Amino acid sequence: MNTSYRNSDFRPTAGASFRMVLDVGNWDTSRVVNTPGQSGNSASSHYRDLAP
Repeated sequence: MNTSYRNSDFRPTAGASFRMVLDVGNWDTSRVVNTPGQSGNSASSHYRDLAP
């Protein structure tokens, strides 16, 4: 995963927008989400903007 942040305040400037949860024992239950623009930083006020 490629991520980056600003040295001055440690705010993230880039991160993952594509995430997968894979169940190799049952591929049909695997989940994928593509959320461009959503913050991957759990401390950000925008962390849950695009996903319920």
